[in-house]
Amino acid sequence: MEYSNYLDENQLNKIKETKEFSEKRLEEIRNSLGKLIQDNYGKNKSFSIVTTGSYARKEASEQSDLDFFIIFDDESELNDDKKGNY
Repeated sequence: MEYSNYLDENQLNKIKETKEFSEKRLEEIRNSLGKLIQDNYGKNKSFSIVTTGSYARKEASEQSDLDFFIIFDDESELNDDKKGNY
């Protein structure tokens, strides 16, 4: 779908800005969380970070909150004190 047929230049620029902001922040967050997980669980720990909301849609701004899940491949390998919600 060609959005330029439906949106004016200001709207297209805003979409581009939020997409670029979201991608940059997600990369920073991915790197920080990845390092934190590796430091606490080991470098060979398999995991995924899943975002929802405006970051997942790449519509985030400075005011956006960050909703995410960290999914481990095998929770049975974690110590009891590291299981659950934080």
